[in-house]
Amino acid sequence: MGIEFNSDLSSLSLNNVLKTEKSTSLFKRLSNSLKISEEKDYSTDVEVSKNENQKKLKDYAISSEQAQSAVNELSVANSALGEIRDNLFSVKNLLKSISDEEDDDQRKEKQKEIDKNIEDIDRIARETSFEDRKILDGSQEGKSYEVDSSTSYQTEKAYKDASSSSLGITSSDISTSENAEELSRQTDEAIEEVEARNAEISEAEEFFTKTINKNEVAAQNIVSAQSYTSSMSYDTAKILSEQVQEDIVGSSASSLDVQANQSPNIAIDLL
Repeated sequence: MGIEFNSDLSSLSLNNVLKTEKSTSLFKRLSNSLKISEEKDYSTDVEVSKNENQKKLKDYAISSEQAQSAVNELSVANSALGEIRDNLFSVKNLLKSISDEEDDDQRKEKQKEIDKNIEDIDRIARETSFEDRKILDGSQEGKSYEVDSSTSYQTEKAYKDASSSSLGITSSDISTSENAEELSRQTDEAIEEVEARNAEISEAEEFFTKTINKNEVAAQNIVSAQSYTSSMSYDTAKILSEQVQEDIVGSSASSLDVQANQSPNIAIDLL
């Protein structure tokens, strides 16, 4: 009796590919659960995985909480610096309005307004706080945030002393044109410094916001994977495992059939 071989190589190759893809898909599904040996082992491993995931979720929650606290503190500093900048612009506008035709009384009124703006700047720098901590008096300069064990952020200008003298304003006197011009120059430099601090704060806020979003995505992935694993019963996982084994055997048989059609002598040797 002769030996017959299936000569439809394209059909066999396609079938082999489909089976391989199916096996790969099943392997991916099984990778979300644990090894299938005994039901008690399966239950224990699932519980261990659940505990590990809970720890990761807790770590992500703590990281996000710390990042959000940093965002809140930076937001307070940014808002206060915005008020300081507004006062500096008020000083700048008052200086621009000074003219040689003004009498002494008009000049004195502008002096009072400028002095008031400078006092407000110093008050904001002195009193701005977050969770009972002063944050613009220089005591928090160079503050570092530790988001988690591997992530930290170092500030440079955000919490530097924001008082008028620290911003470079040495005198608010405008009794002479020379004094007024010098104050105008110092005010311009102070505005640039405050805006540089605002820019650094915005970068820091973006960093912490991205950290929060990253943690949220990672946590959602863990919850989804855990839900899938928990919903898979031992019997279901067992069936999937056996199906993978069957498909591997089927793929091997198809491969042998293809090789036999290519060379009958190989098939005879294998048989």
